Amino acid sequence: MISNNKKYRKFVIYLSVLFSALFYFSCSTSNGGEVDDTQAKALLLSPGELKGKINEHSARLTSLDCEGDLSIDSPDLSSSGSITLSIFKPDSIYSKIEGPFGISIAQFLFTRNNFIYYNIRENTVYKGPSSQLNIGALLKLKLNFDDLIDGYSCSFCFSDTSSSNAEVTKDKDLYVLIINEQNLIKKYWVNSKYFYVEKYGIYDKSGNTKLLIEYAEFESGNTVYSPNNVYISNPSEKQNLWINYGKKTFNNNRLKFKLKIPKSAKVINWD
Repeated sequence: MISNNKKYRKFVIYLSVLFSALFYFSCSTSNGGEVDDTQAKALLLSPGELKGKINEHSARLTSLDCEGDLSIDSPDLSSSGSITLSIFKPDSIYSKIEGPFGISIAQFLFTRNNFIYYNIRENTVYKGPSSQLNIGALLKLKLNFDDLIDGYSCSFCFSDTSSSNAEVTKDKDLYVLIINEQNLIKKYWVNSKYFYVEKYGIYDKSGNTKLLIEYAEFESGNTVYSPNNVYISNPSEKQNLWINYGKKTFNNNRLKFKLKIPKSAKVINWD
């Protein structure tokens, strides 16, 4: 039988890996008639134009406060918990993760310059600069601060808005942005009216799915469309994560959090 400490460590690791995959690879479908190939091509935006539209939608979100429930299913662990988020773009993000029965596991505050990460179960605090190396060490995947902000806010941002190595197709009423990289193919299914991403997939050159993220039940807040449900799947590892966001507040333009660290906590400073 797995001890409670080992179980909670696995819970944190799986959350970190799956959330980080979402962060790193990122920043309601309506029914309509079919169109033939000629009409569809005439209605398509260029890849650069579509990237710009997605960026415009993401820029409308300046801050986000939300809470949600999450569930994990994998060969090694099946568990549930909750997550609290507070984001103030472009400089700060706070998160708290709780396991089953409301037991606190970890909380962290990242700013553009520094971070504080508190492992509650081990009563240990990690502090240091918010470098790509440090963020990657904590969240188990290489990403920078902007990836972290964009991923937690469920907004995608493209620094390269050219049409190079990319194409756009249609899937019913959705645009599909396809980006070819050296060893990967990335696909974004984009709402054709409001330009938010409804589904995102990463595939190898043979077409095998490496990561699939699906968003559902979008709601509008201050012209920003945000999903209430998120499903993340890593088929090769048989890992699945479900997030159901509850109450959300948009664009309060402040960071809302309570980072409480006891005096007894061990402090480790990173360079």
